[in-house]
This record gives sequence, C-alpha cells and structure tokens, in this order.
Amino acid sequence: MLAAIASALLAWTYIGAILIAIIAVVMFVTGAPRAKWLLSNSAPDWPLPTK
Repeated sequence: MLAAIASALLAWTYIGAILIAIIAVVMFVTGAPRAKWLLSNSAPDWPLPTK
C-alpha cells in the first residue's frame, strides 16, 4: 500500500514538473519581448530595496 502511494506521488511529481516546465517555456517565449522591454526601459523606475 505504501509503495503504491509512494510511486503514485513520484509519478505525479514528474508529471507536475513537466507541466510546470512546459508552462514556464511558453510564458518565457511569449513574454520575452515584453520582459526585455521592461528591463531595457523601466528598470530605474522599479522600487528597488537598495536605497
């Protein structure tokens, strides 16, 4: 019983990691131009905690 639960948890962990990786890649590909624009243009306007 414990082995079945552990293997199911392991399988879902792998599936979840793959899904998260796919979502992260999609978000990176779709948001890369916007993120680049933000980094290049409005970086000084960000409320940085260094001051």
